[in-house]
Amino acid sequence: MKRKWYVVWVGRKTGIFETWKECNNQVKGFSNAIFLSFKTREEAEYAFSKSPGEYWGKREQISIHKLDINLLDEIEIESMAVDATCEGSPGIMGYRGVYLKEKKEIFKFGPFKRGTNVSSQKIECL
Repeated sequence: MKRKWYVVWVGRKTGIFETWKECNNQVKGFSNAIFLSFKTREEAEYAFSKSPGEYWGKREQISIHKLDINLLDEIEIESMAVDATCEGSPGIMGYRGVYLKEKKEIFKFGPFKRGTNVSSQKIECL
């Protein structure tokens, strides 16, 4: 199993934790806790030095270049993809839209506190 590091920005105790159990002790039942996991200690230290709002969305933001560009080139109609995500429920939520023909992000909103899986799904349907 790959090792992870956990950053807690808002919780009983803030900091970088080496196990999920340690992290969970700080955030479980804590109203509006803000935390993320990272693959390396260096990433966790960098993220902890920033505010969660400044860092959120950059960690796992999928680059359009990682997608199968050939599939995108086959899109002939004007279309847009919208996706929302929520870490926890309630938790931090964000969403964005991509104009597929030009492979360009056209809007991005968030992070928002106290989002839910349901609220993110409703946004995707708009």
